[in-house]
Amino acid sequence: MASSYKRLLRILLTLVFVALIVWQVGGLGEIVAAMRRMEPLYMVVVIVVLTLDRVLMTYKWGLLLRLRGLHLPLWRGVQMYCAAMIWGMFLPATVGADAIRTVSAARGGLPLGEVAASIVIERMLGFLSALVLALCSLTLLSWLGALEERFAPLWWLALALLTGALGAFSVSFSQLSYRLIHEHLLVRFRESGVMVRLRRFHETYRAYRGHKAGMAVFFGLSFGEQLLPILHSWLIALGMGIDVGLLFVAGAVPLALLIARIPVSIDGLGVYDGMFIVLMALAGVSPAESVAIAMIGRILQIVAWLPWWAAYVLGSGSLRPKPLDQFPE
Repeated sequence: MASSYKRLLRILLTLVFVALIVWQVGGLGEIVAAMRRMEPLYMVVVIVVLTLDRVLMTYKWGLLLRLRGLHLPLWRGVQMYCAAMIWGMFLPATVGADAIRTVSAARGGLPLGEVAASIVIERMLGFLSALVLALCSLTLLSWLGALEERFAPLWWLALALLTGALGAFSVSFSQLSYRLIHEHLLVRFRESGVMVRLRRFHETYRAYRGHKAGMAVFFGLSFGEQLLPILHSWLIALGMGIDVGLLFVAGAVPLALLIARIPVSIDGLGVYDGMFIVLMALAGVSPAESVAIAMIGRILQIVAWLPWWAAYVLGSGSLRPKPLDQFPE
């Protein structure tokens, strides 16, 4: 029940944010007019970049699995990744794309606990790399002389998040936290089925502490992969005839993506756009053009995912992901 209320609140907030943005830019007509300026050739190039993004994302995921002696074929993994993103757009918030990807990989024969642990590691290291990139973006915008005093809180936010995330990531691997959780806090329920599975998962997760070099490589790849949204946003701007430098886009996009991680709307819709409007205005880009860049990016992203989703559906013979409860421990 609580999750239903939470999802309803996020939907309402998303509608409010979108309505405010549409009002701010002067109506949908302004956004559509800006989107129509996009040249088809640039659309093709952006789709290629977005596809490369998914391939690199899957390669990184496969790297984590290989650290645990598991193998996921790259092209099959890309199909799973893109299919999960498509399905995740229509399923309840409690069944996100990561859960679908976990189930899909388990359906392909990989151990459920190992897959889940790899995805948690993937998300945590991805978040850390996003924070580091956001700090680099703040430094870049400051060097370009684009940041005003009102953006000073972004420095403190990024630094606080990075410090907290590094601390949480370190503590999550410690023996002390493991014992605190399973031998003290949850000891009363230690023999229940849920706690046994949780303990087993925690042990699998902590096994990654023995793969520090592999995780460092993953972090580096994640940092590189998160440069691709900068590239495709810049290409969209070029395709629309907007004269904005790549360095400025490199400063704006990671910051907008970081703010969009705040879980108050569906997929950051409205939150990302609002922050992107504010930052791109510093380079003279109009609100309607900023929203058009973001919207074209979302549309082309789905276009890039669809062929892989179709291939996965044809290969699995099902239009829906298999329910998690069909996989016994």
